[in-house]
Amino acid sequence: MMKKWDYKFIKVTLPIASGLSIQSDGTTQSEQMIKEFGEDGWELVSVTILSELHYELERFEESGKSRTYEAEMIFKRPLG
Repeated sequence: MMKKWDYKFIKVTLPIASGLSIQSDGTTQSEQMIKEFGEDGWELVSVTILSELHYELERFEESGKSRTYEAEMIFKRPLG
């Protein structure tokens, strides 16, 4: 018998400063959401960038630009 899957599609906006190394302690909203989904049996199977926005920052020390990505995250888990 073929295994059946349930899918969940989530659209998120991710601000990412170019030229900076950002360390996370696992407490961002997206990370917490992914951990909760994992606890509920969901597996992240894909992240697709839908759009990218560049804009200038007044005091950004490196390139002077920042990016915001809109992305779609796809999760799956077995039905039943």
